[in-house]
Amino acid sequence: MMNLPRCHVSNEMMDRKEFLAYMVGLPALTTGASAMSSSHLDTRSETAPREASGDVQNAKVAAFSDQVVDDMGRALLGALSYLGDRLGLFKTMSGMGEFTLEQLVTASGCNARLLEEWLKAMVAARYVEYRPDRGQYRLPPEHAAVLANENSSFFLAGWFETIVPMVLVTHEVMQAFQTGKPITPDIFHPDLWEGIERGTAPLYRHQLVQKWLPAMPDVVRKLQMGGSAVDVGCGAAHGLISIAQAFPKAKVFGYDPYGPSI
Repeated sequence: MMNLPRCHVSNEMMDRKEFLAYMVGLPALTTGASAMSSSHLDTRSETAPREASGDVQNAKVAAFSDQVVDDMGRALLGALSYLGDRLGLFKTMSGMGEFTLEQLVTASGCNARLLEEWLKAMVAARYVEYRPDRGQYRLPPEHAAVLANENSSFFLAGWFETIVPMVLVTHEVMQAFQTGKPITPDIFHPDLWEGIERGTAPLYRHQLVQKWLPAMPDVVRKLQMGGSAVDVGCGAAHGLISIAQAFPKAKVFGYDPYGPSI
């Protein structure tokens, strides 16, 4: 496995934390709880238990600030992963073995400068491996099973497609908090519904007939004999299609209140 040196990643992460903490007015927290507590000790006199309590509190604040900064980084990583999925970059890389930036530019048709920045983020997130001595990247096959192969039982990248549509309606959700007026499905970008279908398809394809239904032997027998199955809120009906293919005599019906899904 060609892994980016861990110390290099850690240093980049600390720089990011210090920068973001500075931007929100918390530079002392990322430089260590001891520095913060020392500044307080210079200006006031406290008992030893009081000092110890302050150190513990500062350490907890510092630890939580690190968590929040990490969460912000993960949110941005989700948006970058959305790009990788929607631009087909994960699928393109999965068939290339080791490759250079220039080779990926040619294969994907994307802008070289932006693609390089995106690759750096993927390397820092350990989604993609990098060999600095060769200037080569690689999407490991284990990662491709999750990010690129839609027939894999481990495929999850379909859910990336839901990230941006959900964030885009934030202002409408804010209004709903204030007015109580419900959010309707039609305000979401179609990517949301397609992403849900892609995200759940592996479960229906690899789990429903093989594992879930066999846990209910009576249901299986009824379907084999021509029984009926109904899915309310079926979306594009991947689950029903799986049942229909496995039980030719069964009658399957799907209903969804959102017309475009049907």
